[in-house]
Amino acid sequence: MKLLEIPALVDFELYYRPVIATKITKPVCCFLGHLNERIAAELLLGIASHYKLCVIGYLARDSVLGAAPIEQWGMVRQNELPELMSKVDIFIFPYKLNEFTRNIFPYKVYQCFAQGKAIVSSRLPAMSRLGDLVYWADELPEFLRMIEAAAGEGCEIKIRRQELARQYDRSVQLAEVEARLRQQLLNKKTAIPCCGQNQDETKFK
Repeated sequence: MKLLEIPALVDFELYYRPVIATKITKPVCCFLGHLNERIAAELLLGIASHYKLCVIGYLARDSVLGAAPIEQWGMVRQNELPELMSKVDIFIFPYKLNEFTRNIFPYKVYQCFAQGKAIVSSRLPAMSRLGDLVYWADELPEFLRMIEAAAGEGCEIKIRRQELARQYDRSVQLAEVEARLRQQLLNKKTAIPCCGQNQDETKFK
């Protein structure tokens, strides 16, 4: 059986916000998601000591970030998330690199891109195809430099992100998946071999 890969999808119209040319002097950074063993919490701690950092998602009470100068915005409803994200300038993806995370492509990428938002991320191999639309970093000093660079970017790259996110709109991608499934079923039907006699031609003696 041939498997169809369904990519990360986004409700583009829900998340879209017009790009506005603004000068960012004090960027608001954000970690979006669950803080678990796949996330390098020490990088978030370091970033929080230099920039305003908020967390949208689940943060355990015993988390190392519990006492850090971080705004915890908590869990939010899906329909409330786009507006909350619009208050953020730069999203941080501080993943640890290991055999598990090397295949991770966070679904939230296109949510951020639909708003034209910059992402500063660890070098996840599965995300490499995004190229210069993402700011790549390994250690804390590089994350800080990339945040500074992202704060000074212009409108052109933000619009490029939105154009890519539009291609991964849920309705567009699901329509393409449906078309490919229909084609596979059609190919399967036409490829069925004819074996033996036609049933109508079978004679019993």
